[in-house]
Amino acid sequence: MQLVQGLCPDAANEPIWPLSRTAPISQTLVPVPGYPRKLVLFKMAASQFWQVRCWVHGKSYRRSTRSTSLRVAQESAKQLYESLLSQPRELLENVPTVTWLQAAEHLLVHEKARVNRGEVSLGSWQVLRNRLIKTLNPLWGARPLDRLGTRDVMELVHQLSQYLTPTTVHQHVVIVRKVLSLAKQMEWLSVVPEVPSIKVKGQSRGAFKPHEYWCILRDSRRLVGQEHPTSQSELRQNMRLRPADTKMPVDLTWAIRLLVNGFMRPSDLKYLRHQHVEVVLSGERSYLRLTLPETKGHGTPIVTMPAAVHVYRQILRERVSCCAPSDYLLLPHIIDRDHALKVLGVHFNWVLQNTGLKRSPTGTMRSLYSLRHSAITFRLLYGSGVDLLTLARNARTSVQMIERHYASTLQAEQNIAMLHSRRT
Repeated sequence: MQLVQGLCPDAANEPIWPLSRTAPISQTLVPVPGYPRKLVLFKMAASQFWQVRCWVHGKSYRRSTRSTSLRVAQESAKQLYESLLSQPRELLENVPTVTWLQAAEHLLVHEKARVNRGEVSLGSWQVLRNRLIKTLNPLWGARPLDRLGTRDVMELVHQLSQYLTPTTVHQHVVIVRKVLSLAKQMEWLSVVPEVPSIKVKGQSRGAFKPHEYWCILRDSRRLVGQEHPTSQSELRQNMRLRPADTKMPVDLTWAIRLLVNGFMRPSDLKYLRHQHVEVVLSGERSYLRLTLPETKGHGTPIVTMPAAVHVYRQILRERVSCCAPSDYLLLPHIIDRDHALKVLGVHFNWVLQNTGLKRSPTGTMRSLYSLRHSAITFRLLYGSGVDLLTLARNARTSVQMIERHYASTLQAEQNIAMLHSRRT
């Protein structure tokens, strides 16, 4: 990656950004009495302690004295200078300098161990690896960590902001912060440079209104068995769909109804097997109890709406040969479950384009995930006495997430009866 030209002008008195917090404060430069002028003490904005800098055997050394007392700092500086002089020049020159690439590789190993412990998902680790390989390592690969400052990070932010969204830029900055923090823990850095923060405004996925939901459902049923309007060669090249997957499957209709009545995430559909489903008949109420694998730190069973029971019974009637406990509910013939979810997503986008509902009235792009938003929004609108804690736990999320995203599209007029209600 090449940085944009002109970001760092040659004129030292015309910087684009303020000096790094790790740069010496000129007013605090203090020589050590009785020692060469190349041994100095100084302070910087990133630390309250005195810092020592010296030039020995053609190389500059910087250390923190870990003291706010000038007298103690001077003694530490003397000890450092004398210890460096006592070591042979060859030994000092052979001390390896840790580069960005080496620290990044250590971070990948560290994060992979967290994946093995179940703390983070494999997908998150893959995103981290891809961004390091594609963007950060080519830029700073051979750069020594002690020569990486705040200005370098700000240049990166300016560069990425030219073609990436603020959310993606923020995620790159988080990776930079992780690498530098790990280097500090490994004692490869004495001070972590200040990393700028990127403000990201979260955007909720657009939920569907009831009439839009019924429109999508009718269109998905009507298109069952029809060929996708896009050519097979283009679907194979861009979406990697095989010819057998280019016809609208009936599974999409089931998926739409399960997501709206089951509070699941779309990613749960690819793991949903018959062994995870239990039909519960309790008096006048009937529902499915879905005991899915843990996702995003939530492993409690999900209780569906009654309509999900009818969907499941229809699947059992039409898929008699694929109803073993280990069989998947949707597209069971596709072994690659990520590909199965992609097939559902491609055909759902076809339905959205066909019905003109790909964008919400506010311009938000819609996807399969919008059906989950619809499920939670419908309960907030039409449920009687539904409290957020119960709804959040059943949907495997938090009350804060419901308030921030799922309930963000609700308007007071949509719940006018509750707003105008009176206590009796």
